[in-house]
Amino acid sequence: MKSKTKRTYKVGKIQSLDDLKLEKAKLELEIVRKEDEIKINYRHIVDAFTLRNLFQTVSQDIAASSTIITKVVEAGRNIFKRKKKKKKERQDAMTQATVQPIEKPAGTDEIAGE
Repeated sequence: MKSKTKRTYKVGKIQSLDDLKLEKAKLELEIVRKEDEIKINYRHIVDAFTLRNLFQTVSQDIAASSTIITKVVEAGRNIFKRKKKKKKERQDAMTQATVQPIEKPAGTDEIAGE
């Protein structure tokens, strides 16, 4: 795997011992800067894995997921309420249609009572 390094300076032609010392000093400065950058990143990583931050992150994730679950459950409830309401309306219409009394022909009530 090739590492990507970006140099902040260009190396010119080294013609004397002074040029070599100057390039060496530039490299040492770049090394110190990179070490400081690594230390800062390390501190951030260590801080991210403290117990307090881990609990905070987990609690935020749980809170976010619980609100999502609540919204999904609420939407599902609304859908089932609508379906249940439509089904009940259909059943009520069916029972009203079958419960209506059948009209008897005129004069048959007296015959049945004799």
